[in-house]
Amino acid sequence: LRDGLRARPGPRKLAAPPSGLARPKATAMATVMLRRLPRKCLPWDVVATLDRFVDRQAYDFVCVPHSDSSPFNMGFAIVNFVDASAAQAAIDKMEGHLWEGSTSARINARKGRVQGLGANLSLWKEAQERNGATQR
Repeated sequence: LRDGLRARPGPRKLAAPPSGLARPKATAMATVMLRRLPRKCLPWDVVATLDRFVDRQAYDFVCVPHSDSSPFNMGFAIVNFVDASAAQAAIDKMEGHLWEGSTSARINARKGRVQGLGANLSLWKEAQERNGATQR
């Protein structure tokens, strides 16, 4: 293109689930992605933040992914709630509030791409086997 500008790439296609893993279609949202997580937060920091907004009985899975190349998390957490109403209530209560221990990082809560405890556990287990890493 002229003047050294590159064409904007087209939309990216989503890859097929790893190892033929079928991602079940969920009828109701129960898994939430919490974004803008401060990079030094640990899973227990996420639990402490959740404790400010929801009862611990409302969720059954918390995952804070870390990369192999960095001691820090990847900037998000996945939380699976026991039902859709608990998930929506958490989004409504948490959106825009500060992370526990932070003075500037605000929670961005959204519906998770993968829904359900079984699907999230399967993806987590597969990532562990593929990377040989452990979740902190």
